[in-house]
Amino acid sequence: MSQISTNILNYKNKYGNLEEYMEKLEERFQLSSRILPENINQGEFINFLQRTALENNIKIISLTPSTIQPVYDDSEKKSEAAKSEGDKQGGTLIKLPIDLKIEGTYLSMIKFLESLEKSERLMNVEEVSITSKDDGDRLNCDLKIIIFAMKI
Repeated sequence: MSQISTNILNYKNKYGNLEEYMEKLEERFQLSSRILPENINQGEFINFLQRTALENNIKIISLTPSTIQPVYDDSEKKSEAAKSEGDKQGGTLIKLPIDLKIEGTYLSMIKFLESLEKSERLMNVEEVSITSKDDGDRLNCDLKIIIFAMKI
């Protein structure tokens, strides 16, 4: 039996029905597209933040996106000079830093942060600073959130 025939039999034994396998591949692709989309989808993410804040009784004081930047991998050994000159090659990912200032109670802040954590979108909360307001019941929170997308 040739190697090709063996590969076909192994495939059939492992996956059985081709249609089921194609459906599973499509589900995986859809999930990966939600986790790490091809485009940064800034507006969609800002809508998500606004909706999540509203659901958790959080007031958004300010929301300031920065500029889209390439993500450099240390293994690529890019020099600092190349990075500072705006080297367009970068890695295979791009990122968008967003500064977010919010206000709410302690419990609403916890629920808001848990909602961010449960989100399917790949993001990193890099900085968190929480201070008490004058009345003591409400807190101010400054967050630096980084969202990622594929570089196409």
